[in-house]
Amino acid sequence: MTRSSQGIEPPSDPERFSTVVRRIAEEQAKEPSQQEVSGLHDGLNQAMRERIDEAVSAGTLPASAKASPLAESLGGLYGHAFECAGDGDLRRWLVARLQMTVAPHAKRYWQLLATINGWPASPTLAPVYTWFTTVLRGDSATAATS
Repeated sequence: MTRSSQGIEPPSDPERFSTVVRRIAEEQAKEPSQQEVSGLHDGLNQAMRERIDEAVSAGTLPASAKASPLAESLGGLYGHAFECAGDGDLRRWLVARLQMTVAPHAKRYWQLLATINGWPASPTLAPVYTWFTTVLRGDSATAATS
């Protein structure tokens, strides 16, 4: 069976791919053990997906005022989970972390990792992360101009 028959295509830019994978590995090295983090990430991702899906279904746009309390709540979950709830740079850290994970090369990395380890393919969180980071960036810009 070839890679393309498995739905996995080689990256178009190997140098960029390696850069993204290195950044992901560096971030993961800063976290607790994989066993501790796996359940944490699953829970955060499920909460984020559910709450943002509800907001999108209700017609809430990331730029609307209704999105801010949701972003604040989800940001608080991340802050407590990663022990940086009182950190003034939480939004910046969260935007950088989530943007890194939605990069096309990061998506490719996770597909390869799942294939190598025999894990089921995970649904993409790119639309959810993009919605959330749009709110976070908009709130940060608003706070900076206030």
